[in-house]
Amino acid sequence: MREITPNESFEFYIDTLSYLDEKNLLNSDEELQKIILEELDSDSHTFLNHFTVNRLVENDLIPQNVAKESIELRKQIRILIDTKFSIDEIRNNKDWIKVREIAKNILKDIEK
Repeated sequence: MREITPNESFEFYIDTLSYLDEKNLLNSDEELQKIILEELDSDSHTFLNHFTVNRLVENDLIPQNVAKESIELRKQIRILIDTKFSIDEIRNNKDWIKVREIAKNILKDIEK
């Protein structure tokens, strides 16, 4: 098995943050559930973890402040997936809204 390159890790990192894009709320309940409770759940565990985020910093793909936000976002996602996992909560709960806003801001910071 080959190792994922830093640039590939970065792409997976971006994809993981993109699961929280507000546009995904337009999907059916079933599709949204799959995006959040399957894809975001597994990918946030892998691509927002300390190892990956530090690797992205070391390769100048994200700044240190974004790394810190990403680690905190991962913790918040984990809590929400474990406690507020109904479709209504995913769509409307203030904590889910906050997490989506954090992801959106991280993506903006990376684009600068």
